[in-house]
Amino acid sequence: MRKLKLPCLAVLLGALSLQAADFKQAVVVLPASPTTPEKKAAQMLVEEITKRTQARLKIASQATPGAPGIYLRLAAGEPESFTITSTNNEIVVSGADD
Repeated sequence: MRKLKLPCLAVLLGALSLQAADFKQAVVVLPASPTTPEKKAAQMLVEEITKRTQARLKIASQATPGAPGIYLRLAAGEPESFTITSTNNEIVVSGADD
């Protein structure tokens, strides 16, 4: 069973969001004890953003002071669904999976 596997569309939308703001020093933030699927989702996101923007983001368990954060969250909803919300300093990708 997969958890938090982000569809390709979510990765593309996330990459587009990064180009609209200055997220070159952003950090992908995971929970303190991430599951293997959460780690894989973060790794996939970083790899896809790197391919599209040449920006290599870090993955950490907490945001770096002064740096934008990209937060991956589990959410209730239909399997394979997701939402992306953003502010000037953070992006939250919430996804549901079966």
